[in-house]
Amino acid sequence: MSPRRMLWKLSWRIMVQSVPREVARFLQSRLGELSVAESRYEDLLSEADKAYPRYLEELRKRFGP
Repeated sequence: MSPRRMLWKLSWRIMVQSVPREVARFLQSRLGELSVAESRYEDLLSEADKAYPRYLEELRKRFGP
């Protein structure tokens, strides 16, 4: 497995522990796994804006400043 792929998988595992799975899919551009209406896309965008800081905080806890 390439280092890039390993980093992506690690990122996914940490992300789903700190934000809702649907938001994590959206953040990682896994839109093919989502069935999203245009109105729901706007909701996900708003949820992602709120959830991303939680993900960053989780990364800081695990890996330092």
